[in-house]
Amino acid sequence: MLLTKKVYRSAFLEAIKANGLTVYFNRNGHFILIKGKDSSRIVSVEFVSSTRINPVLQGSHNNNVVNGIGHFKFTIPKLNKINYYVFAFLNNIIHEIEFVIIPDAVLRNRFQNQNPIQEGAKKAELTLWLMNRKVCDTTNLSIEGEWYFLSKRNSGYCMADGGEMDYSIYLNNWNELFNMFSE
Repeated sequence: MLLTKKVYRSAFLEAIKANGLTVYFNRNGHFILIKGKDSSRIVSVEFVSSTRINPVLQGSHNNNVVNGIGHFKFTIPKLNKINYYVFAFLNNIIHEIEFVIIPDAVLRNRFQNQNPIQEGAKKAELTLWLMNRKVCDTTNLSIEGEWYFLSKRNSGYCMADGGEMDYSIYLNNWNELFNMFSE
């Protein structure tokens, strides 16, 4: 399957519909969602699809089994006008598109602590690996860092588990997005 922005967008729209949400407005990847036909409550979402993956650049250098890789280039607006970011990438094992749905405040905090945006850069970059239903931020991760943070240990625990590199709780996190309408 050739993955294009259109394919990712289509999968996103299907997932929105399957979760009882409706697109009220969209422009250039920015979506305003409502629940059903009730426009009294809205959620603002920035949808970002993975760029084409280069396994040499974005893949494992330590033979870790990676089920999917997402590499994203996007803008984080200076003002907090987005509630959630939705990142879409392919799970190569089951050949389905996975979504990482993360609140704006959490993403901003992680970028501030983990992946500061370089002075003068116009776009933020994020690389996510899916490994056995775990999602880890591997942006700017060295070979040694990969071994230290992501390689499986005897207990199966990775150093990244539960830390700021771990995005697992945001994998297909439709419930949190849906719950925004019931607050």
